[in-house]
Amino acid sequence: MDSSEEIEIPIEAFQEYITTALKFAPLNLSDKIYNIFIDNLDSLVNNVVDQIYSKYGEYLSANKSDSLKKMLKIKLQGQMNVLFDQFENFMITNVFNIDDNAVLPEDMPQTTYSKKKHEWIKTNIKKHEEQIFLLKSAEERADEELSSIKILQNDLNVATSEVENAVKRLFGDTTIRDVCDFVENLKKSRRRSDSP
Repeated sequence: MDSSEEIEIPIEAFQEYITTALKFAPLNLSDKIYNIFIDNLDSLVNNVVDQIYSKYGEYLSANKSDSLKKMLKIKLQGQMNVLFDQFENFMITNVFNIDDNAVLPEDMPQTTYSKKKHEWIKTNIKKHEEQIFLLKSAEERADEELSSIKILQNDLNVATSEVENAVKRLFGDTTIRDVCDFVENLKKSRRRSDSP
């Protein structure tokens, strides 16, 4: 085998040592966080589209409502997948990486003792403890953000209702569709008047 060839190691095997050190698998943590986001995304999309359908059902068939849900879920989940790939990569390379020379306490007897190496190991353990602390802080922050998302969702529902009421007050029995058509026509006429 050529010494310049690289051997590809499955990520699970690569993570075995860090899993032993931390007593949990970083990739499992990432999967749990991802599932929380997916569950909330699914619920959010269903809730928003159901509210749109209940208010504008006369303009939106059940099939179109289902298509809208499906399209939103696909688009948003695609974006989320890209972001979580970056998040996983960050976790594995920056937060949960152990130097190749790090040794777990239970493996120490298998190494030769060196005061310099011992100090180096202590320094690295401290660095990793700090990284674990940062991850736990990030997890707490993610929980806070999830709570904020729920609050924002409620605020969005209230704002939607207020906008609908304002449209009814300003335009009487005019439907939201009529208002949208009016705005589109206004934009088109402005574009025509702005063009040379």
